[in-house]
Amino acid sequence: MKNIINKELLQKIAEDNQLSEAQINSINASKKLNIKQTVDLTDTRVKTIKEIEADLICSKFLPLRRNFLNNICAKGGVGKTTIALEVAIISILEEKHNYNRSFNVLFWASEDSESDIRDRFNIICNDILKLSKEDREYVLKNLTIIDIETDIPTFLDKEFGKGKIKRTEDYNSFIEFIEPFDFIILDPLLAFYSVCGLDENNNAEAKQFMMLFTSLSQKLKKTFLMIAHTAKHEEGIRGASAFRDAFRLSYSISKYQTKILDEDKKEVKDQNGNCVMKDNALLSHLREVKIIKDNSSVELYLRASKKFFIFVYEDCYSIFRVQIFKNKSKHELDKEIEISNNCYLTHTQKIKNKKEL
Repeated sequence: MKNIINKELLQKIAEDNQLSEAQINSINASKKLNIKQTVDLTDTRVKTIKEIEADLICSKFLPLRRNFLNNICAKGGVGKTTIALEVAIISILEEKHNYNRSFNVLFWASEDSESDIRDRFNIICNDILKLSKEDREYVLKNLTIIDIETDIPTFLDKEFGKGKIKRTEDYNSFIEFIEPFDFIILDPLLAFYSVCGLDENNNAEAKQFMMLFTSLSQKLKKTFLMIAHTAKHEEGIRGASAFRDAFRLSYSISKYQTKILDEDKKEVKDQNGNCVMKDNALLSHLREVKIIKDNSSVELYLRASKKFFIFVYEDCYSIFRVQIFKNKSKHELDKEIEISNNCYLTHTQKIKNKKEL
């Protein structure tokens, strides 16, 4: 039954509550629009670190904003998938031990085989986290992984020549499929995007695509982590700016590198005047994590949690470290450093020879 207010009743409500007719009409319209609440700006209390932590998952390794879109990006070969898998494992155990609740994770690894994923999983559980048998079995019950054998669904259908993009039946099925899961990892994001026949540099198309997941994260209370390749000459995910805009939190991950020095201990530079870098073998089991977008007070939380995070600062960015491989023995390190030095000495000589020419 519709809520009909006659003029006499409207006048009485307006007098009793000191509301105008326009305000009363607005209140009635808000019910039709299903507006649940407006922001209360009278609460001036600042969130505590504990309250910020409650809005995060995987808070002691790679904090992500709960029920929003998150992103990690890196160049090829850095270990994006390994880090994402470690995030999945840690988040399951963190929810169990900190909040005594189950936490179901879906990891869609669209470019990796079953054996590759299994190898990474065993290294993380046995060598890095050193999980007990009980914790390992608990993770297995709460983690679902889809590998390269499954075709990627098409969420949007682009009608060529008409410029129209519409949601597909695959998207509706995906909504039903993810219902039991709290945390969904898509690796890599652009694989799910390009299968729709969309242009990764088209801002309008990218915005429509990302809105699908923004809507899911809010309406269904799902947390997403989307893995992406870094743009060649800048921080963050490559492609249209709409990808970057959609993320609440974004990290850039890289290997530890050191500058190459010549025989005179001077920095070797490339043709553009940039320092030539090489991977640091002593820290090859670690990765640098740079916060490149933070709309969730994560940096504030990280700084307050120094016992869990080692911070360095560079060009106003906050950088911390995560471990994705086991520590290497002295013999392994010595061998790796020897190979690395020989490789880069050759590289340095090539650069030097080009300059002489």
